[in-house]
Amino acid sequence: MTSEPACLGGFGWLTDPDARVAALALEPCEFATWPGATRREFGPWRVFVTGGTNKRANSAFLVAGGEGAGDLAHALAALRQAGLAEVVRVSPAFGTADLVQCLVREGFEVASETLVMTRVAGRGGLGDGGGDVPPTASAPPAASSQWSATCDGAWLDAYSAWQGHGEASRGYARSIFEGCPSHYVSLHDERGELVGLGRVALADLRPEARTAASTVEPTAACVAVHAAVAVRADARGRGYGAALMHEMLSGAERLGATLHLLQVETDNARALGMYRQLGFEPAYEYRYYRRGVA
Repeated sequence: MTSEPACLGGFGWLTDPDARVAALALEPCEFATWPGATRREFGPWRVFVTGGTNKRANSAFLVAGGEGAGDLAHALAALRQAGLAEVVRVSPAFGTADLVQCLVREGFEVASETLVMTRVAGRGGLGDGGGDVPPTASAPPAASSQWSATCDGAWLDAYSAWQGHGEASRGYARSIFEGCPSHYVSLHDERGELVGLGRVALADLRPEARTAASTVEPTAACVAVHAAVAVRADARGRGYGAALMHEMLSGAERLGATLHLLQVETDNARALGMYRQLGFEPAYEYRYYRRGVA
C-alpha cells in the first residue's frame, strides 16, 4: 500500500465542488442507516465503535467543518481504548488536503477507497432498456426472493458465514443492522437454496439538501440505502447479483424511495460494472486512512 500524496494522483476526489455538495447532502443518510453500536463526539469528530466489524462502524470521521488536531487525537485515543485500529474516514464533505497531509505525516496510509453511487428512482425503469440490465440477461428465471422487516437468525447466520465473521462479530453486525428500521432481502435459487442477501434502509433527505447535490433531483426526498449486498461464493457469475439488485431496487421504490444509494470499493471491478449497468452513477468518493497499514 502506498502513502500520500503519490497514491492520490492529486486531490480532485476530495476538493471537487460537486463531490463536496453531494457528500454534504448524502452522508447523513449513510450514517443514519449504518450506525455504530457506540457513538462518541470530540468537537467536529465523531467516533463509531462496533467491535471492529467493519471500517465504517469503527472509525473516526468529521461531521462538521474544522479539523481540530487536538479533537482528532482524542478521537483516535477512543479507538485505541476500544482495542481498535486507528482508522480515519476522509470524504469531500468536510475533509481537506491539509487533513490528508497531516495524517500522512503521522504515519497514516490509504487502507481502502470507496465510491458512493446513486440512481434516481424510476429513471428508465428497471430492465426496459434505460441503461439497465435486461431481465433476460440479469435474472435467473427460477430465482425467487423473500422480504422481511426483521433481521432473523437465518439471514444473519448466512451473512456472517459468508463474511467470515466470528460469533462476537455476528452480534455486532446485528447491532448495526438493527440500528434503524430496515428490510432484509433473501434470494433463492431453483432448489430453494439461499444464494443472495441484501439490506434496504430508508432515510429522509434533509430538506435543505434536496436541491443541493447535482446527483439529487429536486423531488428526491426518500433515499434507499442498499447495503450488505452479498452473493454466496459458489453462486457468483450466474446472474444472481443482478437479480438481487433488481429485487432490491424495485422493492425500495414500492416502499417510496425516490433515490437509491450504495457504496462499492473502487477495486471491485465486477460490482462496479454491474452497478453502472443498473444505472448507478458516481456521486463522490471517500477514503479510509489507517496508521500502520500492513
